[in-house]
Amino acid sequence: MLTSIMFFSTGFRPAASVVYQRIADIARRADADGMTRVWLPERHFVEFGAVHPAPAVLAAALAGATRSIRLAAGSVVAPLHEPIRITEAWSVVDNLSGGRVDLALAPGWRAEDFALAPDCYANRHQTLEDNARLVQRLWRGDSVERLAGDGRQIAVHTLPRPVQPELPLWITAARNPQTFKLAGSLGANLLTYLVDLGLEGLGARIADYRAARMSAGHDPSAGIVTVMLHTHLAETSVEARDRARQPYIDSFVRNRQLVDSHTGAALSEAQATEIATAQFDRLFERLSFVGSIDAAVALVDRLTTIGVDETACLIDFIDNFDIVERGLPALSRFVGRARNRETVRAASPDDDGSRYHGEEFYAYIESIGGHYGPSFRGIESIELVGGRAEVKLALPGGTSAPDPILLDAIVSTAHAFALRPALRGSMRPLALPVGVRQLRLEPARSAGYRVLARERSRDGETATFEMDVETNEGVPVATLEGVAFKRLPLSPHDPRANDARATFHHLSWAELETSLPIGPASWVVCCAEQSEAALYADLLSTFSTGTKSVGLVIPQRGLWIFGDRQGPREASLYTLASIERLRAERQVETIVVLVRGAHSLPNDDCLPDPAAAAAWAAAGAVRAESGRAVVRVLDVARDAGLVDVVQSLRLFAGSAGCAMAAARTGKLYSPHLTPTEMVAERCEPCIGERALVTGGHGQLGSILTDWLLEDGAHEVVALSRTGRRYRREAHPTGGHVVDLRGDVTEIGSLSCPELQDPFDVVFHLAGKDPGRAADATAINEAFSSKFDGFLAVAQHAAQKGSRGRLVLLGSIAGLIGAVGQPAYSSANAAASAAALHVCMRTGLRVSALAVDPVGAVGMAGATGVADSFAARSITPLDPATVLRAVALAMTSGIKEVAIVAPGNHGTSYARKPNSHRAVLSELGGLDEQALLHEVRERTRQEVAKILEIPPEQVDFSANLYDMRFDSVMGVELRNTLEQKYNIKVGLAALMEAQCLEDVVRVLLPAATRSRAGQPKAATPAADIVL
Repeated sequence: MLTSIMFFSTGFRPAASVVYQRIADIARRADADGMTRVWLPERHFVEFGAVHPAPAVLAAALAGATRSIRLAAGSVVAPLHEPIRITEAWSVVDNLSGGRVDLALAPGWRAEDFALAPDCYANRHQTLEDNARLVQRLWRGDSVERLAGDGRQIAVHTLPRPVQPELPLWITAARNPQTFKLAGSLGANLLTYLVDLGLEGLGARIADYRAARMSAGHDPSAGIVTVMLHTHLAETSVEARDRARQPYIDSFVRNRQLVDSHTGAALSEAQATEIATAQFDRLFERLSFVGSIDAAVALVDRLTTIGVDETACLIDFIDNFDIVERGLPALSRFVGRARNRETVRAASPDDDGSRYHGEEFYAYIESIGGHYGPSFRGIESIELVGGRAEVKLALPGGTSAPDPILLDAIVSTAHAFALRPALRGSMRPLALPVGVRQLRLEPARSAGYRVLARERSRDGETATFEMDVETNEGVPVATLEGVAFKRLPLSPHDPRANDARATFHHLSWAELETSLPIGPASWVVCCAEQSEAALYADLLSTFSTGTKSVGLVIPQRGLWIFGDRQGPREASLYTLASIERLRAERQVETIVVLVRGAHSLPNDDCLPDPAAAAAWAAAGAVRAESGRAVVRVLDVARDAGLVDVVQSLRLFAGSAGCAMAAARTGKLYSPHLTPTEMVAERCEPCIGERALVTGGHGQLGSILTDWLLEDGAHEVVALSRTGRRYRREAHPTGGHVVDLRGDVTEIGSLSCPELQDPFDVVFHLAGKDPGRAADATAINEAFSSKFDGFLAVAQHAAQKGSRGRLVLLGSIAGLIGAVGQPAYSSANAAASAAALHVCMRTGLRVSALAVDPVGAVGMAGATGVADSFAARSITPLDPATVLRAVALAMTSGIKEVAIVAPGNHGTSYARKPNSHRAVLSELGGLDEQALLHEVRERTRQEVAKILEIPPEQVDFSANLYDMRFDSVMGVELRNTLEQKYNIKVGLAALMEAQCLEDVVRVLLPAATRSRAGQPKAATPAADIVL
């Protein structure tokens, strides 16, 4: 990881001349420490950054004060300046420095700065793009047309010519995704920051940037991503916090007028103090380099996994240079550690969980049948990085080397690697040590030790490690080489195999008791096949329903034909658009979506229809929204006649308690997730030598890739649109990964030689979740990778004569319709339904797996999601359990199964009301799903009041900053929620949110806690009832 120094907000205290000298001193120190760049900002007309109105002038001064560190503008506000002047000024600096200029351009944000160019403020983003292209051209030596003083058009070349023939250009992007994409399309590098977006949000923006580079014909892995981070380091967290906390708060309060100018609202000193305090607590050792050196190194690893190449250490948020300089020695030590840091493997389980407490380690040991008594529990913490483990030992009472207890603790550190999902999920896990080839010991005594353990080799039966040990004081103690551990095949009756089997579920169908409804009826029919609409309307008018008005949506146009990619898309889009139209027009209280053949029930003799399955899941994903018409879904047999369909609708109308059902032979059936009985004589899957993983560069894809190597694959081809973003280490088994970039839907036309030979096993993971969006763009995004990609992969595998199994790793959302994920749910449903057609048409052995959220991976690892799952009693699956379940599914030859954490998706229940307030008592009577939608609706109303817009204009998926929802408004929302609803949530938690959907995820567990202590209503035991 590259490390740079950044000045951002330097004021003029004690005097500008003194400040400039101290900036030069720090730049010289950074140069000596081997830092990459010194970043200089542009500021105007405000004390915040008052010494930085002319970054090119200051850079020219630093050119003579430094030797090799690069001089970077971070950033020039491009719309304020004529591109010719930008190029001339920085060409001078490039000559003075011997070619060390880097230039970041930004659109600007303070209206007051645009006193220099008032006409450019409104269109500053477009001006940024135009000026960036002009500066690039001028730097290369091109001419531009300009009007001379006498009215002539002349061609202008800038002088002097720079030393560097190509300008190293960065585009500065804060939150706007379009600016990230602009940087990519220009082929520029990217300068951004972490605090607002968080790791998950920034990772998504970086992916957008890489994709934009690829779309514009640039190498997606070549661009440098630089992230600015508040920085003040010390040896201990307490020391860093004590020195940095109050200066951070003071600086924010003193410069709160910058927030005022951005939001249009004046902050009081008390409000500014509250916001600054919450923000500091949020960023300390999590989203900044404010804290201990160890915490900063851990953050480097997490930044590496999301694609960051360089950190810019913003040191001058503390305006007291004496305090700043007290943190510089620790920063120097950190730079050395960051530079020598081994690259973390792409999106391994280390991403946000590379650091483990000793208790987690010993819990794992006990889960595999081992036990350590108190005297032997020496492991205090573990940090996993690439192919090594850094372990801290703290044995009771201190220990001398050599000592049997110490040696046992050192050897046991090999099991730290088993905390990785790939090895923990292996069907050949680590067992007992069987030998040490060489041991060297030095006498020493210490209260604590550090062990660096490395994997050296792995074969089918044995794993070999080496360990270097030193005291906390840095004194070498021991070196162990050739530490061998046995790897034993997992027994089918091992508790770990049993845990994996317990996740297996299938959709079963229970007959419903029904009654014919009574009362007036009115129907509004929306039918994709227009010729049938009137016919349905006439037949339906002949019977009554128990509701005042019912909407009927019939989305399919005939039956699905194998290979058709448009039918499921159109059915999903028609379903969602019709539901939204009926809800918006408020003509109906209930909407019924009628599909044909979404599922194969026990007596059916046909395969499920992907278009019907897609519409079923899409409707399920929007089935309950507070204050809007309820959506219900009915699946009838593919060959059901019109009279039978109408009769089924009558029965369905009389079963008001069931949201999703199937009708067959005059009866209704409700779906349940039921445990699947499965017996396997062995646990090891037949992986073979070659494997293909689509979506292989995502988090789960990377874990799966490692797992395949662990369990015997010699070559794994990982294919994705973004391609490899990080270097991969050699795997200790000797196997290797081939990283390919390409669109999975075009796999048949990719010319890579690695795709020309057959594979022993193919995993299709590729997929994209557009969130709540339900328009054509979202549907196409979701279907392209998951559904189209699966059909393309299946066709490719069949053509190449693949010998093994094709595994579709989909989402449980496709089976039950996950609320808030309509496009993602429908794409997964279509792919799962198509899997059985693929099996029949191609002869491939296909396993379609619908998987619950996987803990700390992808969506399940996003900020605030864990609390949302907890509020809805959803337990994310452990990645290792999922891997073992996949292995068992492959071994048993099962064609389709749901991999679900036992107890998830259970029957909803009502709670007794909370008497705190009348409005809270309304929430108390809701089940978990209804509570989610009620919290959304109340949030919508309150945010609309704060933003002074109509509630229907509140977009839950829009970036909060794009909506002009700022931290001041966050304080107002927090106060309103507490006063009106007794929902108490910390300001720091709200500040983590990127959009209102994130706000709801934060509020939901708080709303649940506010009614805690109310007993559950008695309900009959059941599996999932949808």
